[in-house]
Amino acid sequence: MPKPITLALCGLGVTLIGVADALTGEQISLAVLYVLPIMAASWTAGLGWGLGVAGVCVALLLAGGVFVGHPFQHIGFFAFSVLSEAGTYALLAWLVSRLARALERERNAARSDALTGLPNRAALFDAIQREMERQQRYGHPLAVAYMDCDNFKTVNDSQGHLAGDQLLEAVAHTLRSNLRRTDVSARLGGDEFAVLLPETTPDQARAAVESLRAKLQERMREGGWPVDFSIGVAAFTNPPASPGAALKAADRLMYRAKTQGKARVVCERC
Repeated sequence: MPKPITLALCGLGVTLIGVADALTGEQISLAVLYVLPIMAASWTAGLGWGLGVAGVCVALLLAGGVFVGHPFQHIGFFAFSVLSEAGTYALLAWLVSRLARALERERNAARSDALTGLPNRAALFDAIQREMERQQRYGHPLAVAYMDCDNFKTVNDSQGHLAGDQLLEAVAHTLRSNLRRTDVSARLGGDEFAVLLPETTPDQARAAVESLRAKLQERMREGGWPVDFSIGVAAFTNPPASPGAALKAADRLMYRAKTQGKARVVCERC
């Protein structure tokens, strides 16, 4: 559920619980029900929002005790009860927000490449699927580029695997730095990368990937790595059959670039 809707429901829930708690008076305390909106806000929006909702809940408890009445004979016991509730709410918000962040990190780790931090194949497929659905609705073109590092094995053999890892990290950084915010770059494994270019015509895709290859070549020269890039670009004016089919078409064009002598871009309308 979107964050604004969840927070609005939390606010409504706190209000309803507060009203119900006031109507029941001293006989029944509904304070325990406040944990529900606190947990929802902490899970959805983080610790700050969770503590904010908890603060509102504590304020309602205070207001109810002062204006409606409380079951304690001494005001000190009432104050201790409210402070205990406040501590419990704050601890609950902290625990739930920590759990939500931990699960989010796990999800991100499952969808990203450990070395470069780029999205992995599964994340790329999801992105392609979303763009295919948008293309189906609005008719916007899209392109997928498949990229292989020429002579990468030479770097590993002559300079060591650490140098190879540094090269891959440099490729990832160059991709992130030279693509639009709407584009998606991914590491597919080994020395193979892919780029999704939404709302990009075949001519625009060729120009963008040629420019990207020039930036990558420049970075390789700076690093002293004798590596170039063979890139296949599949440009789709109609939605591909599946994300796998889109990537396969780009992969086929990348191999054509390899067979034509490497170090080049082959682009085709699909």
